[in-house]
Amino acid sequence: MSLARVSPLQKKIYLGLREGKAQSMIAKGLGITRGTVCKIARRLVFEGFLAKETSVKPYLYSDGPRAKELDQIAVSEAVNHSAKNGVATYGTGVKPVSPATCQINTSKVHHCKVRWLVHKVGDKEQMIFKDGNIVYELPFLDKTPYLSRRNVSRTKGKLNTPVGPVSLELEETSNQIRLYAHIPEEDLPEEMITNGEWRLRCEAKAQEIGNFIQKWGRWELGLMELCPDWTPHFSINDPRILREELRNYTSQNAKGDVWTSGSEGKAELETSRPEYVQVMVDMPGKLFELKLQVSELVQIIDLLKQGVQGITEIEAIKLEQEVAHHGGTGK
Repeated sequence: MSLARVSPLQKKIYLGLREGKAQSMIAKGLGITRGTVCKIARRLVFEGFLAKETSVKPYLYSDGPRAKELDQIAVSEAVNHSAKNGVATYGTGVKPVSPATCQINTSKVHHCKVRWLVHKVGDKEQMIFKDGNIVYELPFLDKTPYLSRRNVSRTKGKLNTPVGPVSLELEETSNQIRLYAHIPEEDLPEEMITNGEWRLRCEAKAQEIGNFIQKWGRWELGLMELCPDWTPHFSINDPRILREELRNYTSQNAKGDVWTSGSEGKAELETSRPEYVQVMVDMPGKLFELKLQVSELVQIIDLLKQGVQGITEIEAIKLEQEVAHHGGTGK
């Protein structure tokens, strides 16, 4: 499917699924059947625009390998005063604003860690996963602990699950055994973060991870809980945020709960406070508008300078002409 052939309906369903909306909710909002939404969702996954994260309802989706292509079109269509090729100038006369710099209303949730009390340890190094007639041997925990002293042993591992690749850690003591997992990061609408729905999403993913390990690894796990000593982070990745400056340094506020990050080549603004996300999402646009205003002011000053210089040159020429005229007439 070429981008030109993606219909408005397909784009709306794509954006709805990206926001984490249920297929039935999208169907109701668009006035179509759930079957139509399901069919288009499968098509979007097949074409690489979405990636299906869960194998049971409600289905969750993440970015597919071609997500950025469709995002650029969806974003450019949302920009006001759009010109050719989806580029908006906003009438500033200073520089064009690309579609990628319009308002971004999502925040990435990461650094979310959960744990289970282990009642029974199952397969450690690998687990056998069956999908129909196909059998997969999935690597699980490392053969040897990375830490082993006194009565504590910790072993790291990674596992491909229905919600994506998960980093794990098994902690064994003389009293108990705990299994820790880092939930895969996900882009969510800012309202889902400010109203606390992000926590439900993380818990739902963690529950699916736990069920997967119990079913295919033959483990017995207790109730899942978010680690109380581990703070989730919320970030926005926006090209308007000091991209050039972040290559050289980072900064944070006095409390240390908001900071900039330039890791992995991304220009991000991060926080550990979900109530700050709405401000973070809106701030880059304000900064960019201010930058344009300053640029316009500098341009005006330059024009005034040129005007003053031009007036001065004209006055000098007139003076020279008058001097020459008076000198030639002898007056």
